[in-house]
Amino acid sequence: MIRDDPQYFFETFRMTPESFQELLAIVGPSLKKQNCVREAISPSERLLMTLAYLVSGDQQKSIAKNYRVGKATVCFIVRETCKSIFDTLKPLFLIPPARGDFRRIAAEFENIWQFPNCIGAIDGKHFEIPAPPNSGSLYHNYKKYFSIILLAVCDANYNFILINNGACGSESDGGIFRRSEFGKRIFNGTLPLPPARKLGDTENSCPHVFVGDEAFPLLQNMMRPFPGDNLTIEKRTEQSKAHNREHVRDFSSSVATTARHHSHAS
Repeated sequence: MIRDDPQYFFETFRMTPESFQELLAIVGPSLKKQNCVREAISPSERLLMTLAYLVSGDQQKSIAKNYRVGKATVCFIVRETCKSIFDTLKPLFLIPPARGDFRRIAAEFENIWQFPNCIGAIDGKHFEIPAPPNSGSLYHNYKKYFSIILLAVCDANYNFILINNGACGSESDGGIFRRSEFGKRIFNGTLPLPPARKLGDTENSCPHVFVGDEAFPLLQNMMRPFPGDNLTIEKRTEQSKAHNREHVRDFSSSVATTARHHSHAS
């Protein structure tokens, strides 16, 4: 299938055969099992099963039928393979931005969104989940459903650059931010941010900032919209820039849609 029909492969697994082989080369060694009484399922098959589940959101019993294995086997393989993907790819791709990265992000925000000195848009997104056993109201959010929260910072091109995932649905974005690793580093001044710089022809130097909504604290490196509706023209201009954080919500909403699809698959 990989060699004979690349188009079908892409439609089924949402990646090219070449990308699959690259991913398999990275995670495959951690998925290899020894043969016992029966021949072990190959790393390739394990990865294909997992991708089929993640892409389609089909019930695990459907995946089991397609690959002629038991449902419990699919459940175990999906969990194990997802953990392997995360553990092997994290040190390669989930690297916190350095000072040079933040400079590039600021330049892109200025070019694309006309927002100088912005180094990221931050927002929280609820991911609906079944009620965890014996959790009470811990995961029950203000929208009246159970959830975990993704707190994310996006660059000007909708790419996640910093995330904090798994907070309980009853928590506030501001509280999660204060306890997150990057939030703590903003508070204590250890995040490698570029120094303040002059904007245009002005003489005053302005710090680089993240932009969020009213749930987040107003800090030297954190900006949020002005409160209220009766704003001056200058404040309305700044508010329109601050609303660029909405592109975090747009992107995370697409992620949440996929996650919601899987929350009903078993």
